[in-house]
Amino acid sequence: LNPNYKANPLLKSQSKVDAKAGEVIDLRFGFKNTGKNSWDMRGLVAPTETLLPNGKSIFYNPTWTSGHQPAVVGSDINPGQLGFVNFKLKVPETAGTYMAKFKLVANYDKEVTGGDIEIPVYVTDESAGKDQSGKVVNRLNMQEPSLEIGLYYLTSSAEAVELTANKNYALKSKNGTIVTNLSPNESVRITYDFATKTFYIQNARLNLQISGELDFKGLENDTVFTILSMERRTSSGWNDNKYRDEIILRQADTTGRLWVINKLPMEHYLWGIAETSNVSPLDYIKSILVASRTYALYHYSNPYKYGGYFTMRATTADQLYRGYNSEIRRSRVVQAVNESKGE
Repeated sequence: LNPNYKANPLLKSQSKVDAKAGEVIDLRFGFKNTGKNSWDMRGLVAPTETLLPNGKSIFYNPTWTSGHQPAVVGSDINPGQLGFVNFKLKVPETAGTYMAKFKLVANYDKEVTGGDIEIPVYVTDESAGKDQSGKVVNRLNMQEPSLEIGLYYLTSSAEAVELTANKNYALKSKNGTIVTNLSPNESVRITYDFATKTFYIQNARLNLQISGELDFKGLENDTVFTILSMERRTSSGWNDNKYRDEIILRQADTTGRLWVINKLPMEHYLWGIAETSNVSPLDYIKSILVASRTYALYHYSNPYKYGGYFTMRATTADQLYRGYNSEIRRSRVVQAVNESKGE
């Protein structure tokens, strides 16, 4: 091996592949050039010992540059820079567990130390079929994610948040400790001292001071919070200030804003999506919701847009989310979510 060609793998689009027999998977890898020489060309090759008798990889796809080489990319990557390689992998037609192995090479034939890739491939006996156009081919195979949706923010200690819930709920501190339990329809008023980063929580029986963040969590199914201090009017006069499951108050250090955040499971979030009307054809509504779920899952898996303080906003800065009142107005959206669950 040439010591002047070294790499550190920094990005792998998938750590494993779960797929149907014959399915084509898009993969992306990023390597940092940690050697002394620039890479004029870079690509991946399958090790000789993994090839079939005809010289092709078992994962060969017609888009590959050759039977054993998935991709070649031409652009200068100098020492210290990051280079990417994208390619399509076709999983075998026979169910089973496989290991996809590839080596990074630079400048046509220089094997790069540290550029080895191994990915487990788990193939089911269900066929991907020949024509997947227009079809949903992926269903979430994971625990349902909980999303955090930024509703609005405060910037002044003179502002307050007032809220209540229709069922029993609890106030928790940032570490998850229950500070107090609250009864149905018992309201609280919260102010925040931006100078000392202290919350003040008050009602007829409470007078609390807490630092960190606040988490108001429903203790029963179908808990709906009403943020009494929130004005989010529709053209028809509804005030969309009702949200399911959990309300968090959290300050973003980067901007200083105090965010009011709705935390709830993925499918509950989709119930409140307002990207389509209630009278559209059901299949059309389903397609909108599948796209919404895909968008939400992407930002759940890549929580960088808002610095990790929450997943998405409730506005068209991401996708329009109006909460519980939208469920009432758009019962067919709820139906479409339920019928496409996980897609």
